[in-house]
Amino acid sequence: MEDLIQPEILRRPTVLVIAGHDPAGAGIQADIETAASLDCYVATLVTCLTTQNSRGVQAILPTPGAALLAQATCLLEDITAPVVCKLGLIPNLETLEVVLEIISRLLPVGTRVVVDPVLGATAGGPLSRPEMAAAIATRLLPVCTVATPNKREFLRLKQAAGELSGTRSTADWTLITGADEPGDIIRHELHQGRRLYANYDWPRIDGIFHGSGCTLASAVAAFLAHGMSVPVAVGQALNYTWNTLLRPVAPGGAQYLPGRP
Repeated sequence: MEDLIQPEILRRPTVLVIAGHDPAGAGIQADIETAASLDCYVATLVTCLTTQNSRGVQAILPTPGAALLAQATCLLEDITAPVVCKLGLIPNLETLEVVLEIISRLLPVGTRVVVDPVLGATAGGPLSRPEMAAAIATRLLPVCTVATPNKREFLRLKQAAGELSGTRSTADWTLITGADEPGDIIRHELHQGRRLYANYDWPRIDGIFHGSGCTLASAVAAFLAHGMSVPVAVGQALNYTWNTLLRPVAPGGAQYLPGRP
């Protein structure tokens, strides 16, 4: 036994990803590839299976709530407390209740939460039930460190929350991405609470991309896990994501995939 080679244990921050599976390469696959490429250990919980490709969504099969909670309980009994939890697709209210229960166990140990409030697919088709916008805005965003909606999602969340006056409906920080808006320059806005903190302007890259939003949110989570402040993590994540779009992969179909290292 004395002759056994001793391994060198790698010290990497843990990012817990709770998101849906996309066979076309977005969703939880994009989250894993992104955070792993940024030197994080990634643990995962799958909220749903989807039948989709880069052309659109055909069906969604949510993970039963009891099964998802059991998986989370088992996982968190074993792994080191995640530094950051990144949330993606939450398909229905049952799943949201489980996610909120998981978050309630993580917040007391200092885990920060990044949410990409996925409401629809870039290629077309809804990815969550209509009532989810209001539920995400009023119940999930207030317990999150960073939210990364695109402009269309932000307006939907704002409208849904507006129907429930007096209810807080913002994360600590919100990065509103502008790629879904027209123009040769894409403007992203970082808000601290309801105050505009910074603008980021990037030249538009030709093409339509599948999984760029997942990549960005997961990059934010990874940089936060390495101890960066929110503004620094957001700036680094925007730069990382832009570079993945400069070198995309094209396995076929209607959209490119970000070329994550």
